[in-house]
Amino acid sequence: MEQPYTPVNKDLYAERYQAWKDSVWNSIRSMGTPLDYSQQFTLSYQPPINLLPIFNWVNTDLTYNSTYRWVRGTQLEDGSSLGNTIANNRDLNINANFDLVRFYNNIPFLKKANERFNRENNMAEQDKKTRGKARPNNAKKSAGAKGTTSANEGKRHYARCSKKLKITRALATTAQ
Repeated sequence: MEQPYTPVNKDLYAERYQAWKDSVWNSIRSMGTPLDYSQQFTLSYQPPINLLPIFNWVNTDLTYNSTYRWVRGTQLEDGSSLGNTIANNRDLNINANFDLVRFYNNIPFLKKANERFNRENNMAEQDKKTRGKARPNNAKKSAGAKGTTSANEGKRHYARCSKKLKITRALATTAQ
């Protein structure tokens, strides 16, 4: 709303107050004179590139921001203007996330290596969990992890060692 720069005191400046009041009402009726204007626009989009089987390991986000601002310049007493101020801004952001484990699983050789690595890690984690728990005497140890054997493997190992011991004793007695 545009108004004259005069003191607004009805009792002291009755004539100036009436001019101010008329100016304000004229400004209201004519919807005023714009002094500044701002506008902002934002757009976000997530392209569905990860829905394509070959790119299931990529996620992307796009963001576009735009602003515009106009400020009316100063009006001089002779009716001329010192000029308006205009400013605008634009930002474009692209973010991408790559899930390399999913990418590796798309290549057969790397998928096998990844599965093997995961299997060994899972077995090691299970072994750590079972060490912390008390096991009954007849419980079998988990097969496949380093340093553990099943009951059948222990029997076979004992049988091999006892055969070697018997052969060694037999050779020792025949050599005497």
